[in-house]
Amino acid sequence: STGARMSLYLALRVAVADGLSDRHNASLPLLCDDPLVNIDAERSPRVMEILAEAAKDRQVIVMTCHERTSALAEQHGGTVIRLANSAATPLSTGTPA
Repeated sequence: STGARMSLYLALRVAVADGLSDRHNASLPLLCDDPLVNIDAERSPRVMEILAEAAKDRQVIVMTCHERTSALAEQHGGTVIRLANSAATPLSTGTPA
């Protein structure tokens, strides 16, 4: 299933970050964009446990728009920072100057 593949991919990313951290004698951060979006409710807590375990040795940043992911992060000791909703302002109009 997609959820199982995504769980495996995340575990692989953590393992690669561990290996690179050891190789370079530095704690590399882990940045995840909606890591639970394709993972079912049954697997989600275990995936968050993996991220919480990884956060013991490095900074883990999880970006999400899903309350379920935020709640799981808080349950596993994460600090959740919610950004205020605001209208997006385009950087340019798309028309050449």
